[in-house]
Amino acid sequence: MKNFAVIGNPVGHSKSPVIFDYLFRKFDMDCRYVPVSSESTDDFYYLMKKYDFSGVNITSPFKE
Repeated sequence: MKNFAVIGNPVGHSKSPVIFDYLFRKFDMDCRYVPVSSESTDDFYYLMKKYDFSGVNITSPFKE
């Protein structure tokens, strides 16, 4: 299974997990997409390796 995430703070309101999980199921893809709350950009690489994310989207307050 491939793991994907949206990383930001807060991320509870993000519609991305619902949208992507729907598409993964629709196209029979062995993937999941989760929201991940992060306190700082320093956490990104740690979180990507810890959870073996294949890709992430970055949202507020970290995107510029």
